[in-house]
Amino acid sequence: MVSLVWMGVIVIYVVFCLAAAAREYTGDAWIYYGLAMAGVFMFVLDRLKKNMPPLLLYTLSWVALIFPLLLSGILAQASS
Repeated sequence: MVSLVWMGVIVIYVVFCLAAAAREYTGDAWIYYGLAMAGVFMFVLDRLKKNMPPLLLYTLSWVALIFPLLLSGILAQASS
C-alpha cells in the first residue's frame, strides 16, 4: 500500500513538472493541471471504493475524469 501512495505522489509530481515546463515554453499548461486533478480525484475514489455502491463509484469516476479536464479547458480559453 505504501508503494501505491508513493507512486501516486511521483506521478502527480511529474505532471506538475510537465505543466511548469509547458507554461515556460507555451504559456498554457492547463491540460496538465487538469490531468493532475483527475489523477488525484481517481486516487481518492480508489481509497473510498469499499464504502460505495458500484453505480455511484462508476458515476463519480466519470465525473472525476471529465470535470477537471473540462475546467482546465475553460481556464485555458479564458487565459488566452
